Amino acid sequence: SRSETYMGVVVGKAIDTTIENVVVKNVTFKFKANSSAKVSLGGFAGHLTSSTVTNCSIEGVSIDVTHARKEMVLGLFAGYSEGATTIENCHAKGSLSACVFFYTSSDASTIDYLYAGGFVGVSDSKNPIKACYVEATIKITEDGTKTTVSETHRLSVGGFVGGNRLGALKLENCLAVVDLDVTTKHSNKAYVGGLVGRVIHRS
Repeated sequence: SRSETYMGVVVGKAIDTTIENVVVKNVTFKFKANSSAKVSLGGFAGHLTSSTVTNCSIEGVSIDVTHARKEMVLGLFAGYSEGATTIENCHAKGSLSACVFFYTSSDASTIDYLYAGGFVGVSDSKNPIKACYVEATIKITEDGTKTTVSETHRLSVGGFVGGNRLGALKLENCLAVVDLDVTTKHSNKAYVGGLVGRVIHRS
């Protein structure tokens, strides 16, 4: 079975790539995660590693994940940004919704998570996101069949960035105009922010 899945209209996963002056309009993603594969889904790009994206946009994008099962990262512009990735003068407009179906694990070292951001799901790049904006509606819910809180579940949702995981996050002159609706039922830790869900710093 697959260990990782990358999805985006322009590119699923880009490494050491330059993308300039690309406009995407009116795109719908409907996705149901049934496997245990890690998923990075972005309207424009799924996963960016040490890449440069400038003067690009995606408008009229709808991402609807009906079954967010395992380790998932979602963003209207990009799912995951890492390494020396720079995103500059870009924007995204649309809607993002997900229903989370975490699975209870007896292994406490196995963490299920969802990072969802209006612009980028996870930003771990040492380079900044500069002069970018997002206009979005974000709605995150959790499967209602469970009644207990699980120590292994993490939820991080932000109007602009869901969060970072490795300690790097740089934003310069960015804007989020977002209608944010998050309902949690069984995540042990949930982080929700108008701009960023969770920021950790590691020197």
